[in-house]
Amino acid sequence: MAHGILLNKYEAEIDYNAINRDYDVFQISGNSEQYKKTNILDFPEAEFKALSVQYLFGKTAFVLFRKGDISETEFRAVMQERFEDVCVKRVDVADQQACKDSYLYDNALLQLLANSVKVPKNKLFTYNNTTGKLYYLTPRWKKANNFYSIEIKFEKDSIIALSVRSFRKKDKKDKSAVFVFDPVTGELRKKLSRDNDLTEYVMRGNPKKKNTVDFLRFNSKDEFYHSKLGILLRFLSDFEEEFGDYVSIRLKETENTCNYEIPKDKKPQEIYDCYGKLLGNRVNIVDEVKSPESEELIKKICNELKQYYSIQADVGALSPDMSNIRLIHDPEYYKTNNIADEHNTIPDGVVVQHLMIEQTMHLKPSTAKDKPSVDIRKIVQELIIKRDILNREISVFDWNSLGYENDVVFICREEIKNEDDEQDGKKKKEKQYIYKLLSVSPQGELTFRSFDTREWLNETDSNIVSVYEDHCNRYARYPNTIEGLIVLDGDKYYAIVRTVCTTMPNIKAIADSLEQKEFSKEVLFDAVSAFIEERPEYQEYAQRFAEKIKAGGSLTYEYANICLDLQHNRNAGRALNRFIYENYGIRINPEIKSQDFDEEYLLKNIYNIRYYTEKTWDGNSVLVYFVGPKRSNLKTSVHNACVIRKIYSDNTMIEPKSIFPLMTVEFVRNEQYTVIPFPFKYLREYH
Repeated sequence: MAHGILLNKYEAEIDYNAINRDYDVFQISGNSEQYKKTNILDFPEAEFKALSVQYLFGKTAFVLFRKGDISETEFRAVMQERFEDVCVKRVDVADQQACKDSYLYDNALLQLLANSVKVPKNKLFTYNNTTGKLYYLTPRWKKANNFYSIEIKFEKDSIIALSVRSFRKKDKKDKSAVFVFDPVTGELRKKLSRDNDLTEYVMRGNPKKKNTVDFLRFNSKDEFYHSKLGILLRFLSDFEEEFGDYVSIRLKETENTCNYEIPKDKKPQEIYDCYGKLLGNRVNIVDEVKSPESEELIKKICNELKQYYSIQADVGALSPDMSNIRLIHDPEYYKTNNIADEHNTIPDGVVVQHLMIEQTMHLKPSTAKDKPSVDIRKIVQELIIKRDILNREISVFDWNSLGYENDVVFICREEIKNEDDEQDGKKKKEKQYIYKLLSVSPQGELTFRSFDTREWLNETDSNIVSVYEDHCNRYARYPNTIEGLIVLDGDKYYAIVRTVCTTMPNIKAIADSLEQKEFSKEVLFDAVSAFIEERPEYQEYAQRFAEKIKAGGSLTYEYANICLDLQHNRNAGRALNRFIYENYGIRINPEIKSQDFDEEYLLKNIYNIRYYTEKTWDGNSVLVYFVGPKRSNLKTSVHNACVIRKIYSDNTMIEPKSIFPLMTVEFVRNEQYTVIPFPFKYLREYH
């Protein structure tokens, strides 16, 4: 059965009458500045009766109670005692117009319900929901002075968003909302007035180290449920258990999609040889650090450049005639020591790639026989791009092969930030931008220019601003954003819009495949005998498998997987693995990455390039696409979600074959495709 793409969008069927029958929702609004900095339920009459809180924009919040736990009159009285000018009213959930007038839209109602979900029975995670938000937290993410969590949020446009939120201990300078772990329940909540001697936290991360949670991990059940998609599946299950009688939620799926056929890759060494030639097989290394560590790092760099790229590296001063690798300190070092930052001392017309010793001191030599280390690959790719920009010509990509008859123009913009424009009590000034343009000729020649909207604009630039603003207003309202414009044939404008929508595989099927039922050696021996009768061509392999199982100690799935050894026994191992599952219900290896199970696990939703078309509200055709990791590079973990992007135009829809070749390049993102055409990288580097 063919499938489209599963998305982080949901469809909800809500029984408003049932919710209104069993629960009370109160809206709190007013002029108080205290709402988001304190626990608004910090009083005995309501603190332990309220199921959840949901904060909206401004100074509005909703509170959920079970029907009859507190009356509207009682609630209003205690709230008005604490806050000045506060308004409290009960919202009739069964009255859709009343909900709309109170800003209790479906996503806000769902969030209010979700915020009341109890701690799951397996206690792998705790739900911390008296903060006005829904956080998932696991002991693995708790440290001595800080912790992080996943916030689950029902956004507008039916999006379920999962975001990492970091917390650290509060210090004297912190003025934001204060959180504590309840000494009785262990829940994270906003601080109450009576809380004493509890460790206080604020929502702040470490600027030097960003906390991350992988989008997907499927190497084990435990790792899966510590990834964002595992957390999402757990939440949806718990939400259904809690509110299944009131709400039905299912993830949306697009129509069938097309797979962009990507030309076969060159052999890695062919690519490295080509890159070496583009740099003239010579680079210059400049050591501004001059320490034993920098000397050792230079040796590592020289060895890999010579081994894989046939590049001879000299060590000396900056050279305008060569590509330069420059070892310097990080910005913090220069700031602390009150000396000029070497980042800002690059002479014009010199190709320089900086390496900060604090970040590269522990650069490890490549462990693979056929490829250099990730750091070296990135250095070489950056040098090639910067040399192309200096020479005003694309050399790393065969631009002529695209068959463009006219210049292709790439446009992006950057808002001009000016502190003087922030005027207290006055109307905000109109935003101003720097527009940056790169024109690529049919032969791959580069022309850069920019203009400032604070200056006088000619007709051409005024038209660019008009088109950009028009597409923003029609197709890229918050939270969607325009990442740039492409201009073909001089007057055909195409806007690339990044949405908040992401793709996902069949997480239920993945979770089911990672469940492990108990089994014994005797069952496996019986399975092997039956397998040999059916597939005698694999008898020798099957007998070796049985011997390994017999020789081992206690039987685990991990050990059985080692015995299968699918990496070195692809055909025989898969045949035995699938036979045991189909006939005995034991899935030793779920083979999640196998293309044979693409329709079961839908991993195709998160790799390579896939696309489809749709119509806009005003009748234009739109090319919708996502870019994932290369299938050949797919591991048992995927760090980032694949973001849905859309290419809008008032002209005919852009042809996939004219745009996707500009993304199937590997010299921008290390051995991965780019999510927007690679010339935008040149545009950012130039400016």
